[in-house]
Amino acid sequence: LTSVTIDNSVTSIGDGAFAGCLSFTNIVIPNSVAYIGKGAFINCQNLESIILPNSLTVLESQTFDGCSSLKKVRLSETTKQIDAYAFFGTAIEEITIPKTVRNFHIGTFYNCTNLKTVTIKSSQIQANRNDYYNHFGNCPLNVIYVPFEALEYYKTTSPWSNYSSLYQALY
Repeated sequence: LTSVTIDNSVTSIGDGAFAGCLSFTNIVIPNSVAYIGKGAFINCQNLESIILPNSLTVLESQTFDGCSSLKKVRLSETTKQIDAYAFFGTAIEEITIPKTVRNFHIGTFYNCTNLKTVTIKSSQIQANRNDYYNHFGNCPLNVIYVPFEALEYYKTTSPWSNYSSLYQALY
């Protein structure tokens, strides 16, 4: 079993539901799923890509923690919050944060050792616990794109200002 398609009748995926599943590389989650639990896919080491449903507003803590082959993620345009260590240790190379995201928690993309490009469409994100360096800690970032009107906010507001030299205007 290398691909999993969740049935349209499913509305939630429980905490740790697929934790440690090593066989699948792809999962299709329908828009009927409004909740994905903490650590739902933790240590699914062969998972390579995921498209999150439009019904999802919060990405719980450690959802994809340890998914070391996960390279491609498309966040929902309705995502409002990304909790602690949601993508810790993944192989993501680039990520786009939708304009709807308002909260980041500690270690969101920590130890994503392939992450080079981040596009933040939101004009303002609350980086909780004032430890931004941990959100992208141990990531070889080259550039962080932000909306032109938000450049000053990201360059001067702690803790985002820790990466002031990496910001470029998105448009």
